[in-house]
Amino acid sequence: MVRILSLKALLGAFLFLATLSASQAASTKSFNPATQCGRQEQGAAPRNVQATHRKLTPEQLRADLTLVSQVLMRCDPDLHHSVPPSLVAAKIAAIRSKLDHPMTREEAWRVFSTLNPVLADGHLGIFHANSSHVHWLDHVNDGGVLFPFETVAHANGMLYVRAMLGGGETPLAGARIVSIDGVSASNVIATAMKHVNGDTPRFRAHLLSRRFWSYYWSLYGSPKSYHFVLEHHGQRLAITVPGSVQTPVDNLVGKAFNHTFAFQLLPHKAALLTIKQFYWPHRKRYLAFMRSAFARMKEAGTRTLIIDVRDNGGGDDGFWKNGILPYIGHGKYLFASSYVKRELPGHTDAGYKIGDVAKGKLDSWVTLDAHHPLHFSGKVYVLEGGMTYSSSILFINVMQHFGYATIAGEGGVVRANQSGGVYSKLLPNTVLIVSWPRFILIRPSGATKPEFLQPDIAITSDPLHPMAAVRKVLRVAERR
Repeated sequence: MVRILSLKALLGAFLFLATLSASQAASTKSFNPATQCGRQEQGAAPRNVQATHRKLTPEQLRADLTLVSQVLMRCDPDLHHSVPPSLVAAKIAAIRSKLDHPMTREEAWRVFSTLNPVLADGHLGIFHANSSHVHWLDHVNDGGVLFPFETVAHANGMLYVRAMLGGGETPLAGARIVSIDGVSASNVIATAMKHVNGDTPRFRAHLLSRRFWSYYWSLYGSPKSYHFVLEHHGQRLAITVPGSVQTPVDNLVGKAFNHTFAFQLLPHKAALLTIKQFYWPHRKRYLAFMRSAFARMKEAGTRTLIIDVRDNGGGDDGFWKNGILPYIGHGKYLFASSYVKRELPGHTDAGYKIGDVAKGKLDSWVTLDAHHPLHFSGKVYVLEGGMTYSSSILFINVMQHFGYATIAGEGGVVRANQSGGVYSKLLPNTVLIVSWPRFILIRPSGATKPEFLQPDIAITSDPLHPMAAVRKVLRVAERR
């Protein structure tokens, strides 16, 4: 049912937002982007932050919230990209109204992070130190444990077992989780989704799936064991599973090379190249891996290549520009058509000062050598999924617009015009982390519609059977 607001209510809302905007304008006068918008790594957080239960005063909480507001308004390049600023201001005001009593850092995160879904961007959000690799290790080394399963979560409240935490096999894979410690899984999902950042509810559900262990820890704690009610193969099971000390799969990406990058030759002159991150600290190793993959394809006479970026959350554009395009591209390409960026410390162009917003066209075309000795001239497909984001979307934009590949995947999950260049800052009292992008890039075509990435071939991936989508792509390739 549509709710119709009275004239009095509408006037009240208008006056509220006007007052809020005026107060924010006053508060930003003392905000200095040169000192407040500088990059800080998440690892800079105190290592024992999750063990600190000291209560913070309402004044301390409100001071940190004011800083969040200032960062979003003065450091982000353009909030309009993902959300009307008036919605952000209204949500911040609602959060401020709840900061009327002392809170621990954990309690503060549960309030502050309700801003995350409103921001609707995977590079914008307020995060708990629990999400960092350093604090997970400290927690385990101090005798703590984590939620024992890797999961598949859906925005409709369904939750499934994917594997044991860390990716280990379990006969319970595919089981639907009905309840956890007496709380229905649908309630757990609904609660967690109020704190997850990201472009759309579907993207946020994918992100929750990948980091369920972290959100559960932040919202419900980390008991030594977990009591589950499951539904599996038509039967309802009640089981108790001890907490895990294994490294979550999400934390393996970027830590183990063979988990981050993989290549295999498939039957019928096909090959699968899996890239879970466009970054590796030793660039030469990555480039050698890519060269080896294309050399093996040339030797095997491969005719169809599938590049799997379903779990690729981004990285450094140079890794796909130098590691993939020289082998499959031809002619000239442009990785984006225009930009909007905030001039921030360490990234300030001539003629601008820190805090300025700059806009411009990009015309640095790159010419590719079609006569590369390992150039692949067969069919190329890029398989995208729910976790494809950031630099991997820029990669897809180029592959799709310039005809280097056919894109297969879900579509409608994340924006085609992407933000990037993430900065992070520690809030001084809560020691929570606020992150924001430095720039927004418009796809090579210059189009703003459709807003969300649309593949050439619609294929839904099953996280429990990832090779099924690969086989679907191969069947499509056989018909073309």
